[in-house]
Amino acid sequence: MKDFTPSELETYLKHNHSLMLDVREQWEWDKCHFDEARLLPIGEIMTSLDNLG
Repeated sequence: MKDFTPSELETYLKHNHSLMLDVREQWEWDKCHFDEARLLPIGEIMTSLDNLG
């Protein structure tokens, strides 16, 4: 995983098709999130992975 400064992230997202996965809880997401991000709270990851297959 790579760390980005805000300007590096902006440039990266403009030139790459990436999935931005937000693992915070719903109440944190409701306060602020990137429009392109997908919410998947950390507590639900294993359940969600089981549903993919």
